[in-house]
Amino acid sequence: MKTLIPVAAEPARFASATIASSSVSVSDLAARIRTGCLFEPQPADTFGVLVTRQAPRRLRRAQAVVRAHWPWFAPSFLLLTGHACPCTHRRCRHEDADAAGHHCDVPAPRQHRGWEGFAVAYRAELDRWPGLAHLAVIRQIALWLQTFETVTLLSFEPSLPRGAALMAWQERGEFVPYAQRHILRDWLLSDPPESSDSTP
Repeated sequence: MKTLIPVAAEPARFASATIASSSVSVSDLAARIRTGCLFEPQPADTFGVLVTRQAPRRLRRAQAVVRAHWPWFAPSFLLLTGHACPCTHRRCRHEDADAAGHHCDVPAPRQHRGWEGFAVAYRAELDRWPGLAHLAVIRQIALWLQTFETVTLLSFEPSLPRGAALMAWQERGEFVPYAQRHILRDWLLSDPPESSDSTP
């Protein structure tokens, strides 16, 4: 696995390329924006973008090549854990906040939203990004696609869903989003949100 780097630190060859705003068609890019699991092999000609708040603890398990890391477009720590910042305690439970070596910044109760609630809350976080940020992301993806066949949004969830998501697949016979990368892809391919001065 390559070193995780932010989009701003991408190789200079991308900086020299220019794409006019009018030429970036989201519908044209849709077929070339993939999703995948970090711990499963991905095509050699794809540009892997890890979209998680933190890098994986076990880098050796990663099989996909990660060329960029976009933690700011991942679900917030508050949404994922109930903390404002990441807790360093491996198995964090709020009732153990006073235990030795456990220092939670916000002892708020963990949120049990279920998938539907999580998806709505995560989409709301993404929608708070200004429209210009949405456009900038699409333009960056378009630049990567000048060199790579596809761009793959990576997260930790396996490619085969489990539990209720798997049952929905079997019952409905169609794809049902079950991972954060699916919500992000849907947001990227939607119309930019209304202009806003705030960011997540």
